Amino acid sequence: MSATHEALQAIYDEAGELTPALVVERASSPEHPLHDKFCWDDTEAARRFRLVQAQGVIRSVKVEVRTRPNETVRVRAFVSETEIQGRGSLDEEERDRSRPYLPVSMVIADDVLRTAWFRGLERDWQRLRARAGASREFAEMVLADLRGDAG
Repeated sequence: MSATHEALQAIYDEAGELTPALVVERASSPEHPLHDKFCWDDTEAARRFRLVQAQGVIRSVKVEVRTRPNETVRVRAFVSETEIQGRGSLDEEERDRSRPYLPVSMVIADDVLRTAWFRGLERDWQRLRARAGASREFAEMVLADLRGDAG
């Protein structure tokens, strides 16, 4: 068990629950093993949070894309280059600062970008499948969605 896992388990065992607010509260003590996992400079933390908010704003915009003559799907209007290129070696903070987004229309129109984007989607799908494991409920949910009868 990792030190982070142990610290989180200890919070859960002591409090009977594990919430982000509780983790921040406990980790605020400089002696806590999770203290160094957080940015305690409020100015820097606010800047980082605004970057997260900006990502949410960018990802919130949807457009319709024609997939067949009489069929369209709604997708995000902008695609992160990170999604196209995969996860690089940059650390998370640097990736957030340097993550440009491209209009999905541009990605779809370019054979190289479109192929790379779909490879990224395939990686995402594989990670989601790995998270769900051999769950029959997950498989049934995916199949129902593909059939178009998911609720």
